[in-house]
Amino acid sequence: VLPLAAAPGGSLPPLAATACLVAAVGCYGFSFGGFHAYVQDVAAADAGQLLGLTNTASILGGIAGNLATGAVLQATGSYGAVFWVAVVLYGTSWMCFQRLLEGEPISLTGLMILRSR
Repeated sequence: VLPLAAAPGGSLPPLAATACLVAAVGCYGFSFGGFHAYVQDVAAADAGQLLGLTNTASILGGIAGNLATGAVLQATGSYGAVFWVAVVLYGTSWMCFQRLLEGEPISLTGLMILRSR
């Protein structure tokens, strides 16, 4: 996504832009396998619940992302700013993942909302 945001004049030829998006989505797709394996490693007993929570959060983020994309595009009239927002979000997500996730086992059974009745 960075080449799309940093392109001179704010735009790339359509073929180059398509190639950048395909590469970005392809690389992002590889992260899913790692994320699900990570959840199995750190929360084996609660993996289903944790994946349910993270999938719900991603859906809410997707809805908010569509709304934010429309707002940024309407405010700026260009996708350049939208791509910069994506670059910042990907970078922030990567930094949080590197800093906060330590690979230590976790348990969700203590959370009130997830207790079985």
